Amino acid sequence: MNALETEFLERYKALSAFCNQIYQTNTGVSDYIAEMEATTHYLAYHVMTWQEDLTALKRLRWLRNCIVHEPGPSACRKKDLETLETLYGRFLTQQDPLAIIARHRREYAAKKQMQARQRADMTFSREMNASGRTARHIPTVYERLSERQRTIIVIIVVIFVAAAFIAIMLTRHFL
Repeated sequence: MNALETEFLERYKALSAFCNQIYQTNTGVSDYIAEMEATTHYLAYHVMTWQEDLTALKRLRWLRNCIVHEPGPSACRKKDLETLETLYGRFLTQQDPLAIIARHRREYAAKKQMQARQRADMTFSREMNASGRTARHIPTVYERLSERQRTIIVIIVVIFVAAAFIAIMLTRHFL
């Protein structure tokens, strides 16, 4: 076994341990690949590097098996080590394919939940108006301010408008 293969195996062990922890098995990388293969094309579409990542993971697993189980030199190249490091880094930062899919699912569910709330609010408002009652008034930020806070805001606005007017007049005077 040469130095490249040794370094490859060390990095692969880290990726394998990470996947084993996710799936709570001893076959984490294989489980990850199986989950990727079971994912629908619709979801895989949301990850631009889906097919490349799946192919790379399969090759990395194959290389690991060749190094460990077959005598003699393997087909391991420096590029394979770089690919392994890149993929492992993406796993650590949750930029791996299945993490992206999970994030997409959460965002989609939150969006659907918000749309359902908005529809319910609109239905409630229509029902309130149809029954002759008005919906409860929700005060704006300005309406929630005290009289003193409103006065301060008006003074600031007047000062700002005056400053802008003076700036315009001075600009015209010097041109």
